Amino acid sequence: MIRSVALAAALLLAAPTMALAAKPAAVTPPARCTVDGGGDASRVTACIRSLAAQEEARMVRAYDATMTSLNEGQRADLEAMQTAWVAFRDADCASYIGQAGMETQGPVRAATCAYDRTRLRADELDHDRRPRTEVFRVVGAEGDGEGRARKAAACDKQIFENDVSGARECLSKLTDKEDDRLNAVYKAALGRLDTPARKEALRKAQRAWIEWRDLDCVDYLEPEDAANYDNRIYIRLGACYYYRTGERADELDRYPAHKPTPVTAVQEAAHCDGLIFEVLDCVTDLFDVQDARLNRAYQAALVQPEPGRTALRNAQRAWLKKRNTECDEIIDVGPDVRVGLEGNVEVTRCWLKKTEARAAVLEGQAKP
Repeated sequence: MIRSVALAAALLLAAPTMALAAKPAAVTPPARCTVDGGGDASRVTACIRSLAAQEEARMVRAYDATMTSLNEGQRADLEAMQTAWVAFRDADCASYIGQAGMETQGPVRAATCAYDRTRLRADELDHDRRPRTEVFRVVGAEGDGEGRARKAAACDKQIFENDVSGARECLSKLTDKEDDRLNAVYKAALGRLDTPARKEALRKAQRAWIEWRDLDCVDYLEPEDAANYDNRIYIRLGACYYYRTGERADELDRYPAHKPTPVTAVQEAAHCDGLIFEVLDCVTDLFDVQDARLNRAYQAALVQPEPGRTALRNAQRAWLKKRNTECDEIIDVGPDVRVGLEGNVEVTRCWLKKTEARAAVLEGQAKP
């Protein structure tokens, strides 16, 4: 039976991380997709899905290479483990789809989830090392993962002091603590979701994760190990449960609340399309809404004693003059003079942007 590739090689021989701290953060491929996509969610999603497909191909190659070195029973074990992992990945990433207010960003997040999970799994399979009895280590651990790896190593060290029971108890305490944390953050994540469908999607992902974790960690054992609870391999099993449980707790602690993201009028205006006069009508309608909002906020903010009332009037007059001057310059100056309806669209977009921002400021000044 194969030791899961994520937990092979020696933890005690892990390289120091201090030298890495000074390196600037690298721009991730999905981040480059976001830049190249220019704010178009469909383009960004397609780009990230292409990256995920490349990692999928790499993962399959690593999986096939590992399978060739195994006997029939071991291949069946690895196949079951990989099937469970794929089910978890698909359920986990699908939970980002269908969120109210996230119609465009949901697919982007799902694609990013698929890329990240597949890349890490490919790394795990690429770093498969045997024999399984080597000291526990997690491939690519960083951040909180590094901390857990060090704690597991401290427990494991007791083995070399001929204290197997002490090592087992040490890991058991760590695992219990992470298990309690996992339960708490899982319930909190469920509480942040806004619909029964969203909650069920997370439940499905969590059930799939449990099935995969159990297969991944129990795979550390050979059949003959079951008769010897004090066997050192059980320490590696405990380390696996501890690490995987903490890893999942970290993920769920960061699991987004998926609350609808407010859409600004400027963002809505970006979707105005059709003939140029239709675009102008669309942007003008949005401006009228924000202009009425500004007037309401201004009247509410005026409910204050002097000299604040006069100061606000003067500030509003100055703001109006500045807004009109800056927006009119779009068609009044510059080598490419914009005229006609196209120029009016650009000026109205400018008014919309500045009016929406000013309304928000005055709403903040108005007394409740």
